[in-house]
Amino acid sequence: MNQSSSRLYTFGDFGLDSGSGLLIHRGRPVPLTPKVFDTLLLLVENSGRVVEKDEFVKKLWQDTFVGDDALARNIYLLRKVLEETANGQEYIATVPKRGYRFVAQVKELTQESLPTAERTASPSPALEAPAMQNAWRRAIAVAIAALLALTAVGFLLRRWTLRRSSFRIQSMQITRLTDSGKAENVAISPDGRYVVYAQREAQGVGLRLRQLATGGDVQILTADALLFEGLTFSPDGNYIYFVRPANNDPGFKYLYIMPALGGPAGLLVKDIDSPVSFSSDGRQFVYTRGIPTHNAVEVRIANTDGSGNRTRATIADTCACFQPGATWSPDGRTIAVPLMRFHKQPRFMLYMVSVADGTVRELRSSPYEIGRALWSPEGDSLMSVLNDRESRGQLWTVSNPQGDTRRLTNDLSDYDFRTDLTRDANTLAAISGNVVSNIWIVLGGDTSKAEQITSLNLPLSSVTEDSNGELLANGNGKLWTFSSDGKQRGQFTDLDQVGAPTVCGRFVVMTSNRSRAAEIIRIDADGSNATKLASGDLARPLCSPDGKYVFYLEAGPPQRICRISVGGGTPVEIAKVLGEDMVGRMSISPDGKALAYPFEEFTTLKVKLAIIPADGGPPIQTLDAPGGVYSSGSPLWSPGGKSVEYILAQNGASNIWEQSLDGSQPRQLTRFNSGRIFDFSWSPDGKRLLLCRGEVSSDVVLLSNLRLNSR
Repeated sequence: MNQSSSRLYTFGDFGLDSGSGLLIHRGRPVPLTPKVFDTLLLLVENSGRVVEKDEFVKKLWQDTFVGDDALARNIYLLRKVLEETANGQEYIATVPKRGYRFVAQVKELTQESLPTAERTASPSPALEAPAMQNAWRRAIAVAIAALLALTAVGFLLRRWTLRRSSFRIQSMQITRLTDSGKAENVAISPDGRYVVYAQREAQGVGLRLRQLATGGDVQILTADALLFEGLTFSPDGNYIYFVRPANNDPGFKYLYIMPALGGPAGLLVKDIDSPVSFSSDGRQFVYTRGIPTHNAVEVRIANTDGSGNRTRATIADTCACFQPGATWSPDGRTIAVPLMRFHKQPRFMLYMVSVADGTVRELRSSPYEIGRALWSPEGDSLMSVLNDRESRGQLWTVSNPQGDTRRLTNDLSDYDFRTDLTRDANTLAAISGNVVSNIWIVLGGDTSKAEQITSLNLPLSSVTEDSNGELLANGNGKLWTFSSDGKQRGQFTDLDQVGAPTVCGRFVVMTSNRSRAAEIIRIDADGSNATKLASGDLARPLCSPDGKYVFYLEAGPPQRICRISVGGGTPVEIAKVLGEDMVGRMSISPDGKALAYPFEEFTTLKVKLAIIPADGGPPIQTLDAPGGVYSSGSPLWSPGGKSVEYILAQNGASNIWEQSLDGSQPRQLTRFNSGRIFDFSWSPDGKRLLLCRGEVSSDVVLLSNLRLNSR
């Protein structure tokens, strides 16, 4: 965009100079490509007004044909630059099917707002513009100098307290240890000599050990597990403690110990939901256990042989579904525990638990996931993976006891929330992953007639079809709309962090965290008029086939299935959830008379399937569920109403299976030889099976040279 004159704008912690093409954040220039800068300038100059997509094309590309992806990419990059540094503040809002609006308050600096010494009296109009530009340049220089000076003073004040506990990015090195794309969990020995990681194979998941000095890699545990929930080396590095389900049932996990170089494994603890962390003297370990019936998580301590197992603290109003793992501080006084809090608005919390008396305090909160927090040797900071609004995990440090955060990485990786540090905190082991999932259509469930209709670099996690044949898919916390052939795409609503949608006649219903509580939101078919139906600790909305009612799960305790009219009103309790908790999604029969959902039965350590009347009453039927099948967007009622369908992964591929309600043997519906299915649904006429299908690529990486040199 050719600028006839230079203008200076400020918003939040940013300054923008239209003439020099410069964006400044707290005294430091932010690199932007010219086209991305021009996109930002157009938004800022029209702050508060919707800038239509056609206007962007006309002014930025001079009416040259460009696809929507070019503009969407610019907006995506700007949001990352602006909002990742702003503690959740929003700068750019999407206006569905129209364009974008800059929502932050903008101030334009005029000549009168500059210091007196910087004002220039031009003798003629010909000299006025250059003089004004020079004055603004000097004002920018003064502002930058002042901000840099403040930054320097702050650095000097903090330098003594940070000392060796500081982490740095200038000399940090990132090394990829594996290239299979199948790594799932990782731990590094305290001395940094060995790395153990879980790897997916066709038969299941096994454990492999890597000696870092030689690069040698051996399998130490057969690949026959469903998953591994946690890996930890003993303080001396001679043993590995690992957590995995028993009998391939994801609902109940156990802690085992085995020699680091391979050998028989011994059972230590039953019912554990996280990796363990050892005390500084190496005599005890800490872990967490979820109590779904009470919406609580226990912080438990045991001796290294599993004896003396006891509860140190119970943290209420927290979800058993999110337990990255507790970690013990170097001085032995404090345990750091990241959890998901239910109360009011769901948030992710980093709690500090006193080992002496079990008291709990909050160190940090975020609307996005907080991963396992790893202590510096001095105990004055922790390193953790924090997710951003695009659900991308990056490494940050959190100061203790202040709770201030500082970013360590800003790359294209998506780090898993369970990482591990060496004893000196100089090397970190992590899983760097990437999920790509697209929409597939399978006619009648016949895999030979499967067709991929989208080609996006998005992790689509759910898909459904509305009455007009358009598709709705959830990805990166946003809701997208696609034409029936997948060729046209747009953002359905500008709400962030929305849950999987369900179509209710002329409405779309979903969960949203837009306010102080989780909400069930009803939206018109054109993406407008968002209306709250219910709020609280709610999840898994489901619409009746006639579009009149919405069913949902209330977290409780106890967990309850409720129903509300799609037009609003007072919710009605349908039933209390059987067993411990619901472990998959609900599905309603095509005739609207019955609900199906999976639940954990603690007394038998099994996952079962409940069939209950949609109007309430005793269960119609309960069935044993195959191990692990209801953990991924399952089950779903078949179009004929005589069976339920679920996702089952075998031999390195996911497929849809069908279980008849008469108790007969399940049958395989699709026959893919590779790839993973993340979600599935049927078109309203029951003729097209819709899949979110793709690949998960994840490998072990080492981040080394993290520490400042000692003084």
